[in-house]
Amino acid sequence: MKEYNFVMSLDDEFIVRETDDLNVDVQKELTLKFADVKITPKQDNSFSMILYFKCDTKDLAQFDSLSKIKKSVKRSSEK
Repeated sequence: MKEYNFVMSLDDEFIVRETDDLNVDVQKELTLKFADVKITPKQDNSFSMILYFKCDTKDLAQFDSLSKIKKSVKRSSEK
């Protein structure tokens, strides 16, 4: 099974693994910035899910409020 490691800060990383039932497709990635990951079933098309990993720092404060997070997710999910 494939495994993807996303580095979102000097102290944090996220691991996303494919399973017997789920596919993992990395849509976009920029280390220490962001990663967009699509999860879909291997057997049918009953759902699809996008995981958005966003990096932030205290000096940038891009996602330090709920409204900023919502705006970023909405912008990321537009086609």
